[in-house]
Amino acid sequence: YLNKSTRGRDDRFQVPAWVQNRQFQTPPYTFAGPTLLGRDTNRQLLWAAYRVDVLAATMLLSQPYVNPNVQTWRGHTPLMVVAGGRNDKTPALVKIAQMLLEKGADVSLADANGKTAMMYAVEAQNTALLDVLTGAMES
Repeated sequence: YLNKSTRGRDDRFQVPAWVQNRQFQTPPYTFAGPTLLGRDTNRQLLWAAYRVDVLAATMLLSQPYVNPNVQTWRGHTPLMVVAGGRNDKTPALVKIAQMLLEKGADVSLADANGKTAMMYAVEAQNTALLDVLTGAMES
């Protein structure tokens, strides 16, 4: 039971000053998370793909130990996440997909449902990403 003075308060997590001051428009970082190059960089790469964060993806993929084929428990890779992204962010999606492919992302990997990154791009009707993925499959 929490009394009124402690309800909703979690002392294990320190809220950043920019959140306390309600400065949501311009946070001090635009990375995937507060510990960008921490101990779980592969998870951060997935998170950068979900957020379509080009800066974070660039920084993470510049590290030699990052695995571009990291998978979630459902088998999604960062390339699948990018391929299924929204069409209004196509230039950023294409940039991240190209960086992932340069780092060695596998286009032929399938998730738990048997879908590949190409199938996600077809479902999203993103022709720019389809061109990038078909170019990667041909080479």
